[in-house]
Amino acid sequence: MSLEHRQDDRYDVLLPADLHDETGSAEPVKIVNLSSRGCRFTVPGRARLGKLITIAVGRVGRLDAEVRWRVGRTYGVRFDDKIPDVWLDHMRLFLSEKPAYVAERLPASS
Repeated sequence: MSLEHRQDDRYDVLLPADLHDETGSAEPVKIVNLSSRGCRFTVPGRARLGKLITIAVGRVGRLDAEVRWRVGRTYGVRFDDKIPDVWLDHMRLFLSEKPAYVAERLPASS
């Protein structure tokens, strides 16, 4: 995936969550990168590309998403709806085991 297509700031986090699939079963995941439109997580199991999932993050709620890519046990998903800034800030600053204060930035164009 090309970095130039990213629309939102991304944050390196360590955020425990639960992955729910269409069967209703839940599997623990660790979100390692978060933006308002998607996230990257690691999971011991497998998820299919294009699969619709729900990620439950603490009391923030459930985020519906589509699996867009996979490398090994790391997956990238795009949320169905952009999450509100207040949710994003709460997750990255207060729920993350590794609070993310600074966003990843694209390198400046030469």
